[in-house]
This record gives sequence, structure tokens and C-alpha cells, in this order.
Amino acid sequence: MKRIVFLILALVAVCTAQAQSYPDQFQEALDRNDFKAQRAILADWQLAAPSDIDLYVARWNYYVNSYMGEDQTGNLSDRDHAIVDSGFAVIDEAIALYPERLELRFGKIYFLGQIRQWDAFEKEIVRTLDYSEQIHHRWTFNDLMGQGKDLMTEGLQDYQSDMFATIADKQHLTAADSAMVLRIRRVAHRTIQVFPSDVAAINMLAVSHMLLEDYDVAVKHLLRAEKIEPTNPIVLANLVQAYSRLGKKKETKIYQARLDALPQQE
Repeated sequence: MKRIVFLILALVAVCTAQAQSYPDQFQEALDRNDFKAQRAILADWQLAAPSDIDLYVARWNYYVNSYMGEDQTGNLSDRDHAIVDSGFAVIDEAIALYPERLELRFGKIYFLGQIRQWDAFEKEIVRTLDYSEQIHHRWTFNDLMGQGKDLMTEGLQDYQSDMFATIADKQHLTAADSAMVLRIRRVAHRTIQVFPSDVAAINMLAVSHMLLEDYDVAVKHLLRAEKIEPTNPIVLANLVQAYSRLGKKKETKIYQARLDALPQQE
């Protein structure tokens, strides 16, 4: 799944009471970046259909757009805090009313990453995993029914990549970087509990150990991933690296040969 940005929260409802639907009007104002028009449309929409899920989506889009339109440095101003707090109040209310709409939760998780609230980011992912398990992954995503498991796992891969990207190029991990590694590990561990055959999560769990130089533990997880997907090039490459760091030349050579034997991807 490509980046889960707020615009993925598609405005799909049709308001038949007027020539042009509120979602269409709002989308046009959104495309123009016309915040005054957006506020006017939202006010009318609120009066006409206060419980419309797409109204909640539009309001969330409004607040996210308002924040993202600023030149953000990672330090929230008082104005930013007000926008962020208002946005989260909207999305939390929407999730409470429509708990099985996966795009609402994905939108919240994405934005938490954008404002670098990584502890809340982790907790929201775990909360979503917990609820997914509870409803047997029967999520609704816009107008898609019963495709929750694939959507869930693909989204989780993106979010774990978001965390990993903050430390991927670091030669030496700071205390904050190590804390991020542990977040990655906890999310991967919970993902595997819910989706035991999720190779991406198993691999990320292994990587979290490699980052802290726990190569023996990493190998254990990578071998589990290898059993599920024997020709996964990322898993094989990580096995090469882990065995190399452990000084196990025989195993390194075996897995390097297997990696080299894979068909080249165009």
C-alpha cells in the first residue's frame, strides 16, 4: 500500500438533497486549498447531516490540511496545538461512532507520524491491531467490505517503515534511536501475535535485534521468516548480514549463494 495520506479518506457519500453533494463541494474547496470555503461547507454540512461519516472525514481533512499547509519544523506552536487537538477530537469521535472503518484509524496513525508523536503512534497501531483481532479483521474501508486483513498488513508495513526510516541511516544509535528500535520491536511483536505468518513483521522484529547487535536472536526470527517465504530476498539478505556479523562463514556463504541464485527483479 502506498503512503496512507489524509486524502485516502475518500469522500464517497452522496447527498441527494442538492445538485452538488457536500463531499464534492468540499473536495473542490480542498483541491483549491480554499480554507474559507471549506469552513462554510462544513458548517452547512454539519446542520444537514451531523452524523455523516464523510462529514467527519472532511473535518479531519480540514484540520490536517491546515496543519500540513504550514512550514513545519517538528516544534508545535500554540496555533499548531489547537489545530492538532481539534483534529484529533474529530477523528476520535469518528472512530468511536464507526469503529470498524479502518481508514479513520489509518488516517490518525499517519498524522501522528507526521507530527512525530511516536509514542502515541505506536499505541494507536497496537490499539488498531487489538481491535482487528477482536473483530476478526472484518474491517470496512470506504466501500470495501471483508478485505481488512490485507489492508491491515499492508498498512502496518508502511507504518513500521516510517519508524525505521528515522534511524535507517544512523551509524551510531542515540538513546532516542534505541527507544525507536524498541517501538519497532513492540509493534512487530504484536503484529506477529495477530498475524503469525506476516513475514514483513517477522523480518522487522529481526531487524530490531540486528540494530542492537543481538544477531543470534535476529537469526532465530529470520529463520522463521525463511520457512514461510524461502525465496524472500530481504530475509535472505538479512540472514547473510546476520551470519556475517556472527563470523559464521559457512552459513554466510550458503545464504549468499541462495540470494545470488534468485531471479533478478526488473
